[in-house]
Amino acid sequence: MTMFVGVWSSYDVVVQAALYRRQVLYCAIPKAASTTWKTTFAVATRHPLTSSITEHQAENTQFMRRIGLRFLSSYSSDDVTRKLATYRKMVVVRHPLSRLVSAYTDKIARVNAYGNDIRRKIITMTSRHHGNASSHFQHISFAQFIRFFAWVV
Repeated sequence: MTMFVGVWSSYDVVVQAALYRRQVLYCAIPKAASTTWKTTFAVATRHPLTSSITEHQAENTQFMRRIGLRFLSSYSSDDVTRKLATYRKMVVVRHPLSRLVSAYTDKIARVNAYGNDIRRKIITMTSRHHGNASSHFQHISFAQFIRFFAWVV
């Protein structure tokens, strides 16, 4: 059980007990509606500060504590073990293929500073295998991106 606790506490796990008096653990995973769910849990507390909650506040640990939402890591090991055994647990994930398409669109298809490093790696790897070295501003097809992903993983 201790190993399981360690895995959960390494994520952003919010304990929400005010949602219709249900005991819920929510494990937030980035890029899988985590801000939306944190906002939903915050509003469900009916705390006056949540009447006009912003995205920034939903991601702010101090704000979440102030309105009564606690993180699993703030509890003792015994409390964590008990909560993991008795509370409902919730996690939201994205379909892996949907995530791949999104990564390609955001980091590869749109040429921006965030994608330059990965673009360079893709072009370097594909030019090694296909003999067509070029700049990192070259168009990278979705097929090239998938091949690169398959080689790396």
